[in-house]
Amino acid sequence: MGLPGEAELLRTAGRVLTGPERELFEALHQFAAQRFEAADAAAARIQRLLGEGAQAAELQREVHAFLRECWDTLDAIGRQVNICAWRLFPDAGFYPPGRMTRQCTFYTVRRALHASGVASPHPLAALLWEETRSRAHPAYVRLSFLYNVALFAPVPLPHATRFPGTADLPGWLRGLVKVQDVAGVLLTAGTVEVLEWLRDFAGRCYRLMERTLGETPTR
Repeated sequence: MGLPGEAELLRTAGRVLTGPERELFEALHQFAAQRFEAADAAAARIQRLLGEGAQAAELQREVHAFLRECWDTLDAIGRQVNICAWRLFPDAGFYPPGRMTRQCTFYTVRRALHASGVASPHPLAALLWEETRSRAHPAYVRLSFLYNVALFAPVPLPHATRFPGTADLPGWLRGLVKVQDVAGVLLTAGTVEVLEWLRDFAGRCYRLMERTLGETPTR
């Protein structure tokens, strides 16, 4: 299951970007595609384990892999956006491709776009901010919540069949994540919800990245 719009984006990037910048963009794209495929594979393993009546600890290992791969997909998309937008908005604080560091994440790119008076009205900036912040999609809210839980501990899985909601977290863990009201959901439904949203969101980002590259001034 690939990401929609990737072939068109890569063709446009091949025309607009040159040398190491193009090579980095293509590598970031390959990373995003592989991470999404790995998330899909982890979801399939979770489904298989559920069918086998696996214990929570075994499921927790696959849940952690699923969340990590989904979040790595988002960060890779953010870094692709960074390359598409840095020359168009030179004062927004993006990383020049040759000096990109691991501090360049989906969060930092989203923040840079939104904070720039010039960049914030751009459709790509609006998509990132609205979809994952101001009017955050429920699947993104769930992914963000669960990923932040997974940074501290194995994700609690009620009855070894469900993703936890806020109320399912023990008090010592609840205080370590952002205060928000997230409901629990069956593991099968939750993985499908997140994967479908992530694939659709990536496709919309890719279409707007292609447009952004077309607006980029040549060197």
